[in-house]
Amino acid sequence: MKRPPFAVQAVLFDMDGTLVDSAPDLALDAQRMRAARGLEPLPLSAYRPHASSGARGMLRVAFGHSPADDAYESLRKEFLLEYSRCLLEHTACFDGVDQLVATLTDARLPWGIVTNKAQHLTRQVLAGLPLLAPAGAVPVELIGTAFQHRVWQALMTIPRGSTLSYAELASMFPRASAEYEYLHGQCLKVR
Repeated sequence: MKRPPFAVQAVLFDMDGTLVDSAPDLALDAQRMRAARGLEPLPLSAYRPHASSGARGMLRVAFGHSPADDAYESLRKEFLLEYSRCLLEHTACFDGVDQLVATLTDARLPWGIVTNKAQHLTRQVLAGLPLLAPAGAVPVELIGTAFQHRVWQALMTIPRGSTLSYAELASMFPRASAEYEYLHGQCLKVR
């Protein structure tokens, strides 16, 4: 077998759903919000596949809302506030993460966490799970216009394994018109 032309210099992991089982606390928060509205609880199994999507996934399961919905932003703020209070009630590293960390440490291979979780929440989780504290985290911040953020949020609502055409995506933004055209990798303003 031919060796790759590079050597692994570091390993980066996603946090929620990869190293950390945060689904129980994410679901707990969504369940509390449902209960406050007189809605029946949903099983953890309904929430678990959406844990890596954080508030967006939990609110989609709990209330059927996506970032494009008018009610979404207030629900998201409520969710994040309540989640910050309960994020370590049941959250734990998955089985085997301790051995993984030990192996990487013994090999002196740097490792870290890349996450879409808000930075203040990530810090709380890392502080509460000492095994992961040495990793630190690389915050991911998307920089763009308000419209680009709405499009990115819409893209993140596409369920894993599904597809969405550009036309279907555009139909989610009926008031937007084509303002830019791309030609040979360059963005040209149309209007």
